[in-house]
Amino acid sequence: MKLISLPAALLASSTAVHAANLAPDDRQLAAAIDRGRVLAASHGNYSLKKNIAWAVPDARTIDPTQGAVDAVLVATPIERATHAGFLAAINGRQVTVSEARRSEQLRPGWLRIILFTHGPNAKDESYVDRFSNACLVFGDDTIVADKMDHSEPTESTYPLATENRERQVATITFHFNLSSSPQLQAARGRLRFTDDTGHKFDQPIDLSAYP
Repeated sequence: MKLISLPAALLASSTAVHAANLAPDDRQLAAAIDRGRVLAASHGNYSLKKNIAWAVPDARTIDPTQGAVDAVLVATPIERATHAGFLAAINGRQVTVSEARRSEQLRPGWLRIILFTHGPNAKDESYVDRFSNACLVFGDDTIVADKMDHSEPTESTYPLATENRERQVATITFHFNLSSSPQLQAARGRLRFTDDTGHKFDQPIDLSAYP
């Protein structure tokens, strides 16, 4: 995934509430890809806000008590298809439904949770390897992510931070296979993991709130 500036990505909002669609059909994928294309053509920012489950109050600064995560994105197949259409368009190309279907990001029944993270300073690129795997907890059921991976860390600036304004940043993605539990597309649960500082996250997740 291309790392997008978090403040820009959080600019827009949608108040509509939908159930998460983890197995969209071709028509729905085509519509999502087209939304991304239209947004790119209008020179707009790609907004993540309607799929953000949690974010720090101000992404320009760092509060050590909040750990090493700036935001948590619920990346449904529809959101990933829209993102793919947007990225393709701004790079002067098109993405087809069949091409999107071949992407790991759009495997039917799978959900991605993407963390926007920062390291302790400008040099430590290995901080991403010190995050634990994640699990989703729905009542008595616990689903552990089948895989976790991360983007290549890059340097970024937190202009309002009181120290170490230059930090390594990266996205960390947890891949959950929910294909055998379609009822979970409207379930409420909790996302749990530990970051590189030892901070334990226990974040409410309502899958019915994300398209």
